[in-house]
Amino acid sequence: MKDGQAELIDSADVRELRQPGVDEILIPSERAFREREQRRREGIVVERKVYDAIARL
Repeated sequence: MKDGQAELIDSADVRELRQPGVDEILIPSERAFREREQRRREGIVVERKVYDAIARL
């Protein structure tokens, strides 16, 4: 079962209107959804200074 965001992307006919030289057309928030999923898989980068400060709490 697809989530609502994936269904919206699949149904967006605007992707067929892509001009030559344009790799992809994103719908609002699509980049944020992709980044969120990537961060869930790979984690996030935290600077050592920040990590140390959090660890001291």
